[in-house]
Parts: sequence; C-alpha cells; structure tokens
Amino acid sequence: MAGTPDFNELEVRVLLTGSKADIDRALTLIQRHLSQRLVGWLNREFPKIQAADLNDIWEDTLLGVLKAAQERRFDSSRALLPWLYKIARARAIDRGRRADALERALTALARTLENTQTGRLLEKLTPEERNELWDLFQKATEWLPGQQQLVLRVYIDHFPETQSMAYLQQEVSHRSGRPETVAGIKRALQEARAKARKFLSRKGYDVRKRGQP
Repeated sequence: MAGTPDFNELEVRVLLTGSKADIDRALTLIQRHLSQRLVGWLNREFPKIQAADLNDIWEDTLLGVLKAAQERRFDSSRALLPWLYKIARARAIDRGRRADALERALTALARTLENTQTGRLLEKLTPEERNELWDLFQKATEWLPGQQQLVLRVYIDHFPETQSMAYLQQEVSHRSGRPETVAGIKRALQEARAKARKFLSRKGYDVRKRGQP
C-alpha cells in the first residue's frame, strides 16, 4: 500500500509491535487515514448492513487490531491493509449472523405473541424497541420452571423448524437427554408462552389476546 505524506505503512506496522504508546499511535493513524476507505469497502461488500452498523463493525475491527497487538500476535512483516480487510470481513460476517439469529428469534417471539396488540405491532417497532422487547422476553424465560424454560428456548433457538411439534419434541429430547412426549412438550410450550406474556404485560406491553377486555 502506497504511503501518504502523513501515513507510512511500515511505520504503523512497527508501531503495532511496540509499547502501549506505540500501539495507541498506530491505531490513531489507522483510524485517521484508513477508516473511510475500510468503511467504504465494507459498504460495498455488505450492502445490506446499515450505515450505523458499518461504523460499529469498524470499531470492532480496531478492537481486534488492538487485541492482536497487545497479545503480540501481529506480524510486522505482513501487509497491513489485507490484514485489516480480513478482520473487518470476519466482524461483518459475525454481525450478519447475529442479525439473522435475532430476526429468527423475533419471528418466533411474534408467533408467541400472535393475536396480541404487541405481536401485531412488532414489525413496526424501531430496532431499538425490538431489541428492548427481545431483552425483556429473554428475562421472562429466566423466571420459567425448568421444563417450560427449556421448551421455550429450544422453540426460539430452532425456529421456524420448531413449529412442527415432532421436531420440537426431538430437539427438546436431545437437549434434556431423556425422551419427551409431544403432549408434554405442547403443554409446556403453552404454559411458557402464557407466563412470558404475563411478564411482558407487567412491563407495560399490551399482550392481551383478541377479544380479551
């Protein structure tokens, strides 16, 4: 990578193998001179990721650089930019996987809250509101009895396949290490959903079923 009047790649590579002050200086130079280039590259490579998330991925990339430098895992003989691209790509893929998992979980949550006001409005909530609701729902599951908690978490983790009771039975049996009946699984899921809705109701969410006062 060609240098600029204010950026010398070789200097930065050496700084990343130096003292804490040297590493801090290297990160400052990388941020100042390469952030726009790397975020632009992320935007082209991962067009579905939101701009705010791209900036978060870049911050995670810098944290990865810092950790590698602190642990003396950075090889100063390596070209800098390909290494940064590799870290940024890995962070973007991780972010995408987490986003996909959250979307599946929220879809399962919507199914759990189906026919309720909150369930109907779930897709219209902002990302922050959806994350808040999901965090509360996770807290709700922590208060469930063991079997109900297990069934609901397996249902969420493996949705949409777990819409099939036979599949849910298989996964719960695998997780618990003992054979489970479909009837028992169905009852535990119904009870877990009802208690989770009650928890959310106490937190101010409208989870009344259609026709309820």
